[in-house]
Amino acid sequence: MHDHINAIIAQIPIWQDAQVISIELQQGGLTNTNYFVTVDGERFVLRVGDDNAIFLGIDRHTEHAALLAASSIGIIPEVIAFMLPEGHLVTRFIEGREWSIEEFKQPDVIWRVATAMRRVHELPSIPGTFSPYRDVERRLALSKTREVPLPEQLQLNRFLDKMYEIETSRAATMPGDWVLCHNDPFPNNFLDDGRVRLLDWEFAGMGDRFYDLASVCHFFSPEQKAYFLECYFGKATSEAITTLEQMWFVVAFWNATWALLQIGTPHIEHDYAAMAHHIFTGMEKWLS
Repeated sequence: MHDHINAIIAQIPIWQDAQVISIELQQGGLTNTNYFVTVDGERFVLRVGDDNAIFLGIDRHTEHAALLAASSIGIIPEVIAFMLPEGHLVTRFIEGREWSIEEFKQPDVIWRVATAMRRVHELPSIPGTFSPYRDVERRLALSKTREVPLPEQLQLNRFLDKMYEIETSRAATMPGDWVLCHNDPFPNNFLDDGRVRLLDWEFAGMGDRFYDLASVCHFFSPEQKAYFLECYFGKATSEAITTLEQMWFVVAFWNATWALLQIGTPHIEHDYAAMAHHIFTGMEKWLS
């Protein structure tokens, strides 16, 4: 494996004359394998693109465009290199901390995250779109092809009917909410180093802002969701609260099918079958 990593490192222009390079595996990556790379005393993060990316709906060209846009507002670590078509990414290491779920729910953090998300959504358009609806369809088809076992008693057709109902509802107001989105802004992708940083832009693209907002609010209470919307929009309208709840279902469905495609992928920390079952079970309340 080190030969493969060394081959990637050899292609990074600013490291061509490096005297000392050390490599350390970073624990915790779900989609890719990540490494800490120390070059002449400076620390960087190397993400090695995974062959499974295309099946998960990741477009590296769109991700690259999103990173260029995000870098203009300083919300991401400095990008040192992005290698296409593989998707290998090198960024400068930032010494920060990840918020726990409970910390993420605190009013001051909610305000900071809402402000950061609004800045992201104000960025200029980029080439490339994100549709959770088409991703769900594609992943379910791939799961069937791969003979991935679905959770028992899964009411798949009813889940799809609900998703299409929400998609139709959102289409009516989509023009005003079609913005550059991160599309995976869960707490583990935020970093606090004195300013809010947002990592892992693999699924970024032009999409529905409420998909991003529902992802951020995934673990919030109703009161915390209302406060987040107030921080983001200036007020929490009943329409926005309803839309947020609808998009929670879509976010959950998207993540459940992501987990389905990960089943069988070696990972010492995660039981993807259990993850998919847990998410699908939580979605059932929408079918009553």
